Amino acid sequence: MKGLARFLIRVYPAKWRARYGEEFEALLEDSSSGWPIVFDLLKGAIRMQLSIPSFPKLALMLSFAGLLIGLLVSYSVTPRYISRSELSIEGAPGSLRLGDYLMQIEQEVLSRISLSRMILDPHLDLYPEERARMPLEDVIETMRTRIRVDTPPSAGQGRLAFSIGFAYRDRMKARDTVQALISRFSEASLKLRPVPEAGDQFTSAQINLTVLDPPSMPILLPNRSLSMFFGFVAGIVAASFVAIFRRRPPPVTLFAA
Repeated sequence: MKGLARFLIRVYPAKWRARYGEEFEALLEDSSSGWPIVFDLLKGAIRMQLSIPSFPKLALMLSFAGLLIGLLVSYSVTPRYISRSELSIEGAPGSLRLGDYLMQIEQEVLSRISLSRMILDPHLDLYPEERARMPLEDVIETMRTRIRVDTPPSAGQGRLAFSIGFAYRDRMKARDTVQALISRFSEASLKLRPVPEAGDQFTSAQINLTVLDPPSMPILLPNRSLSMFFGFVAGIVAASFVAIFRRRPPPVTLFAA
């Protein structure tokens, strides 16, 4: 046991060993070494090492901890694949009219009837486990939260570009569902084409929905490598703040009187 205690002395910082090492070893020889003393030595060594204002050491420890946390977080989140497609609406005379028109199409596509048909489509067969234990209404709401329609903050005259994205746990079904959403948007655009009013300089036949980019190959979310990278960087940043604002720790007492 004394051999282990002497070994733990080597874990202490070099400056501390140079000043107190011999005296401390002599104290160990005169005392009865047991597990409580070994535990106190280990605890004191850790606290002493952490009290040294060494940025490289602190950065290494915290960045490694951040890397592990990022990895654990990425595994704790259910992996999903997201696919996207870029589309545009052309032909209406103003961006406001296009925005209203797109909103009407989106409401039609994301309606209960439309989403339920996609969920129950034998080709897609979405959320089979959820349908077995949840009401269909809840499954529809779950799918609705996985669909994202993004539009730019501004649109050019007579043209509005937007994107459709869908996240799902199956790679191919994610892409197939985006393709199905494109078909639904196309059907809804024909169904909801506005009737031209007097004085309008366009006709309903001039409004077209165009697919700019087909559904992309799904990307895995969360990206584990990216999560680990951000955890690593966060550890270095945390080490920087600790090194700048850390206060001098109180003296370490190894043995109780």
